[in-house]
Amino acid sequence: MVVVVVVVAAVVVVIVVVVVLIVEVVVVVVVIVVVVVVVVVVVEVAVEIKEERISQLARTQRRARDKHDETPANQELLGDNDFVPGEQDKKKKDERKKKKKKKMKKKKEEEEETKKKKKKKKKKKKKKKKKKKKKKEEEEEEEEEEEKEEINGI
Repeated sequence: MVVVVVVVAAVVVVIVVVVVLIVEVVVVVVVIVVVVVVVVVVVEVAVEIKEERISQLARTQRRARDKHDETPANQELLGDNDFVPGEQDKKKKDERKKKKKKKMKKKKEEEEETKKKKKKKKKKKKKKKKKKKKKKEEEEEEEEEEEKEEINGI
């Protein structure tokens, strides 16, 4: 960055010397002002870019620090003396186990419900079959009785 500014300044000086020898003083002043403005703008843009990079780096470092705040070293720095290494991992494992258990319970309950529904359907079918059988038997008995009555009546 500094090298660029020095090179630009050297070029400006050479141009100024050439212009002074050739052109009037007013033109030289205008050229000098233009060159100075260009150099100032370039330097400001470079400074802004550098500041942006620094702030971006700081943001990423903050994110990383926030992510790993629960390491023992960071906990000591933060003043949390009750920190136990690996405790966070245990908590995560426990949470995963609880979620798995809940899922398994839901699955079992759903399976039981489906089994119950199937049993109910089977029972209904059996009842219907029994009713049909009873009706058939009753009809057969009635027919037999009617036949007996007809035979006896004749």
